[in-house]
Amino acid sequence: MLVDMPVRVNPEFPSTLNMLYFSGMKDVELSCRHYLVRGRVQGVFFRASAADEARSLNLLGWVRNLPDGRVEAQACGSPQAIADFTEWLRQGPPAARVEQVETRNLPPDDNLPRPFEIRR
Repeated sequence: MLVDMPVRVNPEFPSTLNMLYFSGMKDVELSCRHYLVRGRVQGVFFRASAADEARSLNLLGWVRNLPDGRVEAQACGSPQAIADFTEWLRQGPPAARVEQVETRNLPPDDNLPRPFEIRR
């Protein structure tokens, strides 16, 4: 069972996560999650589509292909945005066939890029 680890951003310390604070979202709770997606997920625009979806949800993070054929991602944002992104990853873009999405909750990461990026 997954349990989100919400945190409150601290306005005294500048960081990537605090960008949300300074953009007016002072009471936002953040959830962070790591993903491993298995199936037909490379060569089907999975990374680009995942990045577009994450940006539309205002998430921090990244996505990349792994040598073993899986796609790996890390995302941080509101609990609802993380839930929506997780659901999207279970489907992927039209040409993908997602077999499994492994998730694990993470503590906040001050080094996550914004906007969400594709790593090579």
